[in-house]
Amino acid sequence: MGDQAALTAEVMLARANRWAQLGCVLTLPIAAASLIWPNGRGLPTPANLTLEASEAPELFALIQKVQTYLGTPVTDVVTLGDTSTVCCIPQGRKNQLVLGLPLLLSASKAEMAALITHELAQLSTKLEPRAVRVHLARLSWRWVAEWVKQLPILARIPLEPLLGGFARRYIAISAGVEKAGIFAADRRSAEIAGLVNTGSAIKRLALTDCYLADFWRRIAEAPVTTVQPAGNPYLDLADELPRLTEWEKASGTLAEALAKSGSSDPAHPILSERLDALGLTPSLPGATTGSAAKLLGLALPRALDHFDAAWRTSVARTWSKAYDQLSPETRRLLELDALAKSRPLGLAPAIERAQLAHLATGLEAARGRFADLIEWHPNDGRATLAAGVALVRGSRQAEGTECLRHALALAPRTDWAKTNAEDWFAAGEALLTSNEDLGIDCLEQAMRIDPACADMAAFLVDQHFDGNSSAISAA
Repeated sequence: MGDQAALTAEVMLARANRWAQLGCVLTLPIAAASLIWPNGRGLPTPANLTLEASEAPELFALIQKVQTYLGTPVTDVVTLGDTSTVCCIPQGRKNQLVLGLPLLLSASKAEMAALITHELAQLSTKLEPRAVRVHLARLSWRWVAEWVKQLPILARIPLEPLLGGFARRYIAISAGVEKAGIFAADRRSAEIAGLVNTGSAIKRLALTDCYLADFWRRIAEAPVTTVQPAGNPYLDLADELPRLTEWEKASGTLAEALAKSGSSDPAHPILSERLDALGLTPSLPGATTGSAAKLLGLALPRALDHFDAAWRTSVARTWSKAYDQLSPETRRLLELDALAKSRPLGLAPAIERAQLAHLATGLEAARGRFADLIEWHPNDGRATLAAGVALVRGSRQAEGTECLRHALALAPRTDWAKTNAEDWFAAGEALLTSNEDLGIDCLEQAMRIDPACADMAAFLVDQHFDGNSSAISAA
C-alpha cells in the first residue's frame, strides 16, 4: 500500500477534523446564508432516481447478499445515476449506493454483481481499516470541494483556502492509498463474483464510458429538427448498450484504453494495470447475456422516462438558441411538422409544408410531405397539382404526370384560385419541353382559370407542334 503515503494520509485525516471545525466556526454565518441566497444554487442536487425495494427486489437482494458477505455498512438508499458508474456515498450515518443506468443497460447480471462487490469491498471491514478510512475521507472531501464551488462568491472566498484547498491536497496525497484499495477491492470482487466476471466487468465499464462519450457527441452534433427537444436518448441506449460488443469501434476503443500509459487521476489505475493485477488477458468481453437491466424490474421503464425527461429539460435552453438561429423558412417548416404529428393539416398549410420541405431539403426528403398532402386532401385537385408540379420539376416525370392527370380529373370539382393558373402553366411548360402532350391539357387548364395567360400558352403549344413537325420531316 505504501506505508509512508498511508501514514501521511492518516495524519492529514486527523488534521482534517480540526480544519473543518475551524472553518465551520469562522464561516458558518456565510455558509448558512449561501443556502438561502437569492438565486443561489445551494447544495448540489443530482437528478438521481431513488429506487424502492418493492419494485426491484432482485437488485436489493443482490446488494444485501454482497453486504452480508463483505461485512459492509447497510445501504440505506439505492439510486440510479445517468453515468456509467457505481459508487457508494456516505451521507452522515447513512450510505447511498449510486448505480449508473447506462452500466446496468450494458452489463450482464454477473458483471453488475462484480462491480457492486468491488464498490462495497472498499467499505468492507475485511479490507484494511486504514484503506477504508482513507476511501471514506476522500469521498467526503471530494463532496466538500464540489460544494465549495457551488457557493456564492462571498461564501466561497473564506471557505476556499480552509476547505476547498485542503480537500484538493488531501485527495492528491492519499491517491496512492486509494489506488492500492482499488486493487484490493478487485481481488475481493474476483473471489466473490468470479475472476472472469470481474475482468469482463472492468473491460465493459471502459467500453461503456467510451461508447457514451461517442453517443452524446452524436446527440450534441445532430441538427435541430423540432421546435422542442425531441428524442428519447436513454430509450435508445436501452436498445444499443446490450449490443455494445457489436459496436464497430469496440475493438479499437479497447485497444486504445489498454495502450494508455497513465491516468489523469493518480488514484485510479489504468485498465491494463487492473487486468494485469488479476492475471487476465486483455480480450474483448463477450456478448451480454442476462442483462443487468432486468435487476431493475418494474423500475426500468420509470427510470428510462425519468432520465429522458431530465435530458430534455437540461438541453431545452441550448436547443431553443439553436432553433432561433434557423432561417424563418426552416422554423416554419418545423412548426408545421410538429402540428402534423398531432392532426392532419388544412390544404393551405399542408401545401406550404410540402413546398418548404422541397425548397429546404430537396424532393426526396419532401416526398413524404407531398404524400401526406394527397392523403389528407384526396378529392382536391390543388393537392395533386402541387405534388405533380414538384415531381415534374424534380425529374420524376412518370410520377408527376400521374399526379397531374389525377388533378385534371378532379378539376371540375375543385375551387381553383387564380394563382393556381401559374402552377398549371409551369407544369404544362415543363411537360411540353419534355415532348409530353399532357402539357397541352395543363396549359388549357391554366387558361380556363386565368384567360390572361392564353397568348403565352398558345405560343408554347404552337412551338411544340412546330418542333414535332420538324422532327417528322427530318425523319
